[in-house]
Amino acid sequence: MADILEVLSEFGEIAWYRIPCFEDLQYHPELKVFPPFVTWRYKEKPSELAEQLTKAIQSFESTIGWSFQKFERTWAIYPFLSTNAIERERLAKTNPDYGIRAYDELPKLADHIRAFMRQAQP
Repeated sequence: MADILEVLSEFGEIAWYRIPCFEDLQYHPELKVFPPFVTWRYKEKPSELAEQLTKAIQSFESTIGWSFQKFERTWAIYPFLSTNAIERERLAKTNPDYGIRAYDELPKLADHIRAFMRQAQP
């Protein structure tokens, strides 16, 4: 999980972030059934980063699909079917493998974002 935060911090200083259940995973791995939902804010808005992140995430070959959204100052990356807390809870009950696969893919997504952004630089 730190991988995704490390990659995102390469594009600007992160003012704050939130990943529900992240701190508890070490002691409660059963929480992996709840898909990750990464939200953060940059201290200063990186120019044109949102457009590049969208392209990077859309080009990622995934078994579950990932989404990126920017809400004013808050940015978010999450599995496609996991748009809010209610959906994450439903998925944890009805399709627990989805959350597990999402956590397994998150480091690969981080690597893909890093590689995509390096290629996009002039």
